[in-house]
Amino acid sequence: MRWYLTAAATKQFQGLTGLSFEQAEHDLADLCDEARLLHEAGKRSDRAAVYRVKAHLRDGKRHQLDLYVSEEPRPEGPSAQLVRIRAK
Repeated sequence: MRWYLTAAATKQFQGLTGLSFEQAEHDLADLCDEARLLHEAGKRSDRAAVYRVKAHLRDGKRHQLDLYVSEEPRPEGPSAQLVRIRAK
């Protein structure tokens, strides 16, 4: 099941990558899929609400991103919601 991507999280990713909003949203959705697969494979953080994935950012280098996901039901629907991104 895909996560709901908030506009704020997409704008954070856009700021990190320099992509257009639409391209940032597309690439972020792909990264979220990758993070979920890593999580399911047991390669996840100690906190269930933080998923980690590596991505190329504006500087052209791969950085680790922490994806903060709210598992609480939201008015937008039953999907978990990506609420914040932090680059390491």
